[in-house]
Amino acid sequence: MKKTADRDGKGYTLLELLVTIAVIAILVAMLLPALSIAKERANIIACNGNLRQIGLALTLYADDNYGKYPDFRYAPYRLTNDPPEVCGYWPWDISRRFTDQMEDYGLTRKLYFCPSAKTMHMEMDRRWELSPYFRVNSYIWLVPGAAGISNENCWVSRPEDQHKWALGTNQPRQVPLAADAVIGQRNPDFSMRYDIIYGDNTDATSHLKGKIPRGANQVFVDTHVEWVNWQPKLEERYYWVRPNDTRFHF
Repeated sequence: MKKTADRDGKGYTLLELLVTIAVIAILVAMLLPALSIAKERANIIACNGNLRQIGLALTLYADDNYGKYPDFRYAPYRLTNDPPEVCGYWPWDISRRFTDQMEDYGLTRKLYFCPSAKTMHMEMDRRWELSPYFRVNSYIWLVPGAAGISNENCWVSRPEDQHKWALGTNQPRQVPLAADAVIGQRNPDFSMRYDIIYGDNTDATSHLKGKIPRGANQVFVDTHVEWVNWQPKLEERYYWVRPNDTRFHF
């Protein structure tokens, strides 16, 4: 069989080269899942860090505002003559006025995007400047006035829930401020999908394991961040019928 010479004058048969290439291909195929898992673990840690910074920034904001967290229903975030879309449409839409204000508390644009929200992360510049009224980020903000179930109501969490922890009648650890939520939509057969979410853009929930969610991070009012596994702990908190029966879990 014909030989291929190397720099030392020795040769390798074509069969030997093919076997070597095949072994390398097998090793790469075996390593790719492990590398993917390691990368996702790094993304989870990065998202955890982002949410902790968000929690700290909101705490500093509250310290400067008589212990109150922002309420997007009122000035300076929502003004009398503002159009309805000032609240945004999805729970990951957030007031531009708020993001501009939070720069003073150390929240840069990068901290609003989890690397696991791949499409959003890749399109960070476009999403950030999508609207003159709101910015698109990859976290759900659980403060009054954030876009939620319907744009008419224009908030996610109930104001009375906020009042409970503000008055000390609820433990702060139990009240989340923001979440890396699991977002899914119903298929025509009523099963759920998480890897493709159709809205104004095409997205997917963060932290997927194949086509199923791994779980999510969330930050609480005492600024601690917890990772919550998808099953059995994440709960369906609310849904939005437009578009495609969208469900939110955190």
